[in-house]
Amino acid sequence: MLLRVHPAIASGESPYDPPATPVPWLQRLLLVAGAALAYLCGRWIGDLWRHVVRGWFHQPAFRGSWVAVEHVLLYTTLSALLCWAAWWGFFRIGWMPAPRSVFRGPARKVIVWGILLGLAVFVFDLVALLVLHAAGAMRGPPLAWHPMTGWSFLGNLFSNFYEEWIFRGFLFVVAIRVTSSRAAAAIATSALFAAVHTQYPWALRVLIFLSTLGACWVLLKLRSLWPAWIAHQVVDALGDSVFFG
Repeated sequence: MLLRVHPAIASGESPYDPPATPVPWLQRLLLVAGAALAYLCGRWIGDLWRHVVRGWFHQPAFRGSWVAVEHVLLYTTLSALLCWAAWWGFFRIGWMPAPRSVFRGPARKVIVWGILLGLAVFVFDLVALLVLHAAGAMRGPPLAWHPMTGWSFLGNLFSNFYEEWIFRGFLFVVAIRVTSSRAAAAIATSALFAAVHTQYPWALRVLIFLSTLGACWVLLKLRSLWPAWIAHQVVDALGDSVFFG
């Protein structure tokens, strides 16, 4: 089976397993409402926070160390914190497993799977971008060499973790408990992740959706959030260095 759990980590309960019995409908409704409130409030407050901080520093150019500042503190930071608070609250009342339960798995397998997934997604995106460009679906040169700076890499370590924590952590676990289906949860959260990347055209958002499904597959096999974060970092390090001239 595609979603067969790796035997090295097959023992023990995982937050990525569907509930043994269906969750009551009122509890499902409250889980969805709480998750939506945490995420949307985090985005709204985060946008306001970013605007205020940039004003304090007189609208600095997006380069150098400021790139790391925005990634670490001003993008999805508050959303991640509010999602953690909501998750902790749901855990305290017995509706969800502990937040820390998504951080598990044998270190070697997590690292290897994360790197391999990142390389596979990068190659998939590279081929797809070249095909879309050849078909005239994208404007401008698809490739150019502009290596990621150290500040960008450092910032991505944090912002990518925040995104994975929100979408492949909190929202994914909520969706599994609400739908009792790992496949449905993967599709729903991948679609949401692609939809919120409004800075990209629709074709790229489809690629994000498909790539994220691959991340969900590995995550479910290893029952760990770590390989998704590692893969995200690999894709960004490679893709930000060569995609889009």
